[in-house]
Amino acid sequence: MTFRDAIERASRIKSDADWWINILQIITAIFAVLLVPFFKFTSLLILIAIPPFAAIGACTTNTRRTSEMVKLHLMYLADKDYDYDDHYRPAHPLD
Repeated sequence: MTFRDAIERASRIKSDADWWINILQIITAIFAVLLVPFFKFTSLLILIAIPPFAAIGACTTNTRRTSEMVKLHLMYLADKDYDYDDHYRPAHPLD
């Protein structure tokens, strides 16, 4: 794999937490819709919580992509030989 392919792959990476945040949003929306007949005001407050969850998911994904891009940039600057084979698995930002 070329350096350009590694950059494209790093720009498509999603955070591991992004999947869980999406599931949380779906559960929140279903829960809020089910509560409408009983607690109208409470269900509206629960629906207001969905956009901040989406923002948190976007932040985690952008942080992960930025860390991968920075890693590739540092390898490019260091002229380090790096194996961009098909088994490329980017490290977690906290590793």
